[in-house]
Amino acid sequence: MSAQGFGAVVGSLLIAQILRRWNRSALILGAMGAAIAAGIGYSVANNVVVAIAFIGLVGGATAMLMGLFGGITQRDAPPEHRGRVLSLSVGANGLGLFFIGRLADGFGISNALFVGNILLLTAVTVGLIAFPRWRSLFDGGERVRPSSA
Repeated sequence: MSAQGFGAVVGSLLIAQILRRWNRSALILGAMGAAIAAGIGYSVANNVVVAIAFIGLVGGATAMLMGLFGGITQRDAPPEHRGRVLSLSVGANGLGLFFIGRLADGFGISNALFVGNILLLTAVTVGLIAFPRWRSLFDGGERVRPSSA
């Protein structure tokens, strides 16, 4: 957990510097790719030093993603709904952990993490294909607003 925490601190500090040079969509795609690759690397690591390095990268990429998504959520959610939207976002993380925990009980933690990261990679790939205008949503070109119906 210390390696993941250290990575999270580094990722949080880097995000402010990197965000000045790259747009949010590029950062999200890069951090998501790094998190998935590091998660897969961690799941197959057979050396403690290598595992520590990968879990540090997971921490950094995860902190970047949480910061980016939190900022986008606060930017785009109507002021009266920001707290609710943020609580749903944070709460959704627990659902994924429950799924991984159930897999780990039956197949072991390494296998569960590997499968979870492959599923995440699949979901991201499908999302990129299904929503070709996703970049404009994250970069601020479009806003998703509730209908006034």
